[in-house]
Amino acid sequence: MHAVNELVRAPAVRIEPLTDAAARLTGRLLAVSGTSDVVDGHVAVLAQALRATVVTSDPKDLHRLDPGLELITL
Repeated sequence: MHAVNELVRAPAVRIEPLTDAAARLTGRLLAVSGTSDVVDGHVAVLAQALRATVVTSDPKDLHRLDPGLELITL
């Protein structure tokens, strides 16, 4: 738990709520991609909107949601 607390306090980390608008975009992305992981979908939607690089241990699923996402794999 300590590592998670440190991570969310890091200046480079941005925490975004799952708003109604983001939830609708996430649902559309999941439907189009034929996937069902809401967390991965929300991450992809946010990365698209923010033009952000995603640090992940799950590049295959995120790539399936959006092949154009810039990913750093751990």
